Amino acid sequence: MKRLWGLIPALLLVVGCGRGLPAPKTVAELIEMLQSQEPAVQVEAASVLGERGPSAAEAVPALAKALKSPHLPVRQGAAVALALIGPSAKDATTDLIQALQDQDYVVRKGAADALGQIGPAAQAAIPALEQACQKPDACGSAKSALAKIRK
Repeated sequence: MKRLWGLIPALLLVVGCGRGLPAPKTVAELIEMLQSQEPAVQVEAASVLGERGPSAAEAVPALAKALKSPHLPVRQGAAVALALIGPSAKDATTDLIQALQDQDYVVRKGAADALGQIGPAAQAAIPALEQACQKPDACGSAKSALAKIRK
């Protein structure tokens, strides 16, 4: 019996305390997850893509599309992921400019942060970011983005 108890920590590690450990997802699989009908699946995909940073650049078109989701957490996750992808997300500039008008503060702030992380390649966003400074809730992020873009 004592020997069996010694195996329990190893078994828990293997089965993840009752859950199977998730297999690492490829960027292609995560892009597919972004197209799910389940918002929780989309949010998880955006989160993992953001963690991957610039190496997830091929997901930029799918994340840009997710900025238009009817589900707030999906839009928030997409904006944050694009910010973490950084300059490689430059092809989402137009979608991020539109997201500056989102009804949710977190999405607007995330869009401004993403445009700032894209940097000088987001020159087209300057007028929209200047306008975003008219709303005090996202003005700090907009000003920061403007400084990074104008470098």
